[in-house]
Amino acid sequence: MATNGIHPGMIAFGAFVKSLDGKEYPVHITDEQLQEIHTIISDVTVSELSEANEAVKKKIEREMSMYFPTMGDSPQIKEYYDLKLQLLKAMLDQTADGIDRTDEIQSLTDQLTVFYPPRCFQGEKSVEIQSDKEFTEMCLLITKEMHINAKDMTVFDFYSAFEMIKRQSKKAKK
Repeated sequence: MATNGIHPGMIAFGAFVKSLDGKEYPVHITDEQLQEIHTIISDVTVSELSEANEAVKKKIEREMSMYFPTMGDSPQIKEYYDLKLQLLKAMLDQTADGIDRTDEIQSLTDQLTVFYPPRCFQGEKSVEIQSDKEFTEMCLLITKEMHINAKDMTVFDFYSAFEMIKRQSKKAKK
């Protein structure tokens, strides 16, 4: 898409659009509807889109952390964000006081770069295929345990059901 002048971020942003110019878009949006949204917002700059995209992402993350606070509590995630915070602080300090912190910034950047192992995006063990399989397994588990079709659930209902099954599983093990 990027080779024919269409920025992939513009198309991806369309998936977050609920309504535009008074027209409602469904949750399960079609390629044609994504293209329609892209046509309407084609005069929006990439930086404006990035700002809007970040705002949506932060809102989702905030709401998910309020409803499901244990989902992001792993020590590894906390360590990763601590490194990001240290990097940001070093960059801001360098800008504010003019002291060269290039070595510290480069060291933190290097640590962040290798923090998570690279992921494979091709073949049968690709991230996309693994995610699809895990989602399907979660849907099957929810359907089995709760006798409802998980694919028809809202995101909130899906994660609530999954969290409830996890709690029940922990209780059963005790």
